[in-house]
Amino acid sequence: MASAAGVRQVVSDVLGEFDLTLGLTGHTSVAELTPEVLRRVG
Repeated sequence: MASAAGVRQVVSDVLGEFDLTLGLTGHTSVAELTPEVLRRVG
């Protein structure tokens, strides 16, 4: 059960980071992300 809780925590953290990133870029929803606002890194 510890591994399931760990996975839940990681998914929660990733979603939180994504939500923060959306907010920092001035977007409030995934629907607002178009090819024009995205760029490939790397």
